[in-house]
Amino acid sequence: VAGPLRAGARRQPAGGRRVRALGVGGRDAGPGAARELARAGRRPGPRDRLDGREGQVTALEKIDLHVRDGEFVTLIGRSGCGKSTLLRLIAGLLAPTSGTVAVAGEPVTGPRRDVSFMFQRPALLPWRSVLSNVMLPVEIDKGTGGSSRNKAAYRDRAHQLLELVGLQGFERRLPHELSGGMQQRVSLCRSLIRDPQVMLM
Repeated sequence: VAGPLRAGARRQPAGGRRVRALGVGGRDAGPGAARELARAGRRPGPRDRLDGREGQVTALEKIDLHVRDGEFVTLIGRSGCGKSTLLRLIAGLLAPTSGTVAVAGEPVTGPRRDVSFMFQRPALLPWRSVLSNVMLPVEIDKGTGGSSRNKAAYRDRAHQLLELVGLQGFERRLPHELSGGMQQRVSLCRSLIRDPQVMLM
């Protein structure tokens, strides 16, 4: 994927196109973000671009987006126009070929605890129950669910979320016992379990 996204001071990428900041969380990244990434020596890698039969494909370019706290933003476009690519860039699952992405004023250099990404497919682990799938981010991130008190609080939160989406009583079911829509609701609960600052869907 190619994404001439930028945070802070403007510059002229290849081709003379002028692009600006992509900030999420109510604050612009500021010129320091670009310098910080430059110091880290971050360079485009093989995953930054898509190679088609007729050569390299640019997924995104000239993106300038700033989302404030509490805003709901919808991306509308035809299939293959780069909507999911942009979300993956914000989530830190992909690195832009050029430019930078910032969340709450900080450059995105990888997945963040305060950003949650709900995939198009439920992506539930088939051997884990509904409740265990919802609790998975807490188990992976030892920083948020280390103590028994924290785990109990997150478990209560998981039960509340499942009740909210109409899945109370299905906590011990396995994914194959659920309909497609029910699996998506489990995935939504999993995305919300840590009360993220940014929710990407």
